[in-house]
Amino acid sequence: TNDASVLSFDFVPTGNQITFQYVFGSTEYNYYVNSQYNDVFAFFVNDVNKALVPNTDIPVAINNVNCGQNNGPATSGSPGAGAVSNCSYFINNRNNDGTASNDPTVGANALVNLGGLTSVLTLVADVNPNVTNTMYIAIADTSDDQLDSAVFLEGGTLSVCGGPGQPPCNPPSVPEPGTMPLLGIGALGLLLARRRKSPQPR
Repeated sequence: TNDASVLSFDFVPTGNQITFQYVFGSTEYNYYVNSQYNDVFAFFVNDVNKALVPNTDIPVAINNVNCGQNNGPATSGSPGAGAVSNCSYFINNRNNDGTASNDPTVGANALVNLGGLTSVLTLVADVNPNVTNTMYIAIADTSDDQLDSAVFLEGGTLSVCGGPGQPPCNPPSVPEPGTMPLLGIGALGLLLARRRKSPQPR
């Protein structure tokens, strides 16, 4: 991996579990789906990665959440060619001309110049109450140091859950793409730096 960005912090929870919501996106979508350029990230809570596709043990990554590969821009929301992985959690963010989409029917967002995004995902992690716990959030390029990937944390969603007087930990089975605009304000983004205006063959 290359160009890693890492945020780490300690926290003292008042319950046995924590939860928050996040979105992963990349300019590697859709051109480099199912390739070696599989940019990845992880949320390590007490050294255990909890950034997983819902109801699986599969890490969230370009090759694990997509609607197929396109050799160029795709119609917003349409599947591409080749293998498809967890397409119900993917939002295509490109128009036919390669520009960022702003199609509200698929939750796309022209203000975020990434080729694709996950829908809003929810992390749930076991923690040790009333003592110090550690979280590492890391994102990195894979196989090269080009094109952006990012993860956005929804402001105000980090909380204890599941106990008396606490919110439930279980997210909806398929998060609604329309909740993406919630990430526009009060979100923390970790972004890889190398930029290109549009995907090009490497």
